[in-house]
Amino acid sequence: VPPISVRRIACGLLVASSVWFGSVQPVAADGTDVTTGYPTDGVADVIWAAEHLYYDGPGALQKAGVQVLRFLLVAVAGVTDDECDTDLGADLDPSGPHLYTSTWPDDEVDALDWVADHYCLTPEQTQLLGGGVLAFLAGLDAAANGTSAQRGDPPPVPGTELTDGTQPPTTTEPRVDAEPSRPGIPGGLTVTAGVDRATLDWSPPEVQGAGDTTYTIRYRQSFPAPHALVVEPAIEGRILFMSDRDGDWDLYTMNADGTGVRPLTDNTVDDWSGDFSPDGSQVAFDGDHEGDVEIFTIAADGSNLRQLTDNNHEDAFPAWSPDGTRIAFQSDRTGSHQVFTMAADGTDLVQVTDLDIGNWVVPSWSPDGTRIAFSGTTDGDAEVYVVDAGGGEPVQLTVNEGFGDRWPKWSPNGTRIAFESDRDGDWEIFTMAADGTDLVQVTANDGLSDTEPAWSPDGTRIAFTRGDAGTNEIFLVDPDGDNLLGPV
Repeated sequence: VPPISVRRIACGLLVASSVWFGSVQPVAADGTDVTTGYPTDGVADVIWAAEHLYYDGPGALQKAGVQVLRFLLVAVAGVTDDECDTDLGADLDPSGPHLYTSTWPDDEVDALDWVADHYCLTPEQTQLLGGGVLAFLAGLDAAANGTSAQRGDPPPVPGTELTDGTQPPTTTEPRVDAEPSRPGIPGGLTVTAGVDRATLDWSPPEVQGAGDTTYTIRYRQSFPAPHALVVEPAIEGRILFMSDRDGDWDLYTMNADGTGVRPLTDNTVDDWSGDFSPDGSQVAFDGDHEGDVEIFTIAADGSNLRQLTDNNHEDAFPAWSPDGTRIAFQSDRTGSHQVFTMAADGTDLVQVTDLDIGNWVVPSWSPDGTRIAFSGTTDGDAEVYVVDAGGGEPVQLTVNEGFGDRWPKWSPNGTRIAFESDRDGDWEIFTMAADGTDLVQVTANDGLSDTEPAWSPDGTRIAFTRGDAGTNEIFLVDPDGDNLLGPV
């Protein structure tokens, strides 16, 4: 849940001096109308935000904001206890002269009721809070991405006429007709939280494409950002990763959108470098369980742990063959680091390379199973090589001086290889054609470390680790560098 200070910033544009309790007007056929009054010194912000975010006025904006808050609190944070002690109502005065009405059909009003009960607010205050939150986010979006919406002066107080002073102004009770608004999570919103920034993209409904797009909203604490919402399209698939969040290194899985995190290994030793089997039923990994690093497999549900290698040397970075029958890995059992393969049960050992290629080999099979890409330091710095899976002379794909190219990963269609490189001064993600040509830089930043690329099964995204000052998170990006999402 966003910290209270952020919530107060979001609604701070709308603060007035007193609280007025309005009424809720039931409409038998169409639902419930709730009218909220905005102060003159805050209404221009919500009018502008509604235009910027392509809503039909503040009535639609405030309704969408309430729905976002409820989804965040219930579906993501799993909140059960109320937060009445925060006394948000003291800062929310819905008695301003600029009135906007939202209509809540019976199948949607639960969102309004839930947020109102959670913070002990009136329905009018709840809409004021929702409008303030989206106005705040719209301001961040405009600062990052620009805007075509014009921010105007506050409109005149409804129902007030200017006179020559001979007669007192006459006022009538202002009223803005109920405005239809989009149900559910606001469509078109994409928020990308980076290591030191957060940006939003909001597309008009007519350019969104499919109307059934779903969104995941969650609160990220790992990196500083101007706000606490991360909203991204739901992404299919699972991500396997290693983390030391419990004090030692373990393997975890999560949905590709960052939800559903669960431990795969849970022990007091270190487990690293997991790799899904082609059918997703098993994970191969390396671990230091008894004083040296060996290769293990485990079922994808965390059962049936098996140790495949057992010696006094380091066996690391396992990678399944495309047909699931063999596992490639790095070992120094010959006195120098080499690429080996073995059957999936640990038998039938085959040495693939016969030259000292150094540590951090990270083998990766081509999709047809005939070749293995790996990184090695044979020429003095880390380069990417390819060798026939049965052995032979490696072919060097990258050539550089004083920099490193490591962690090669073959794309699912076999045409490209992703890898990490510090050739631009810090670690970034690159791809190249499978023959070493057509280099493409995927990520570009200063002072951050983008490493450990992994392709999605359909080849449309690359997952990678982004590090900053000792903290690492997982991000997703298209292979051409577009559509950065994360941290997931």
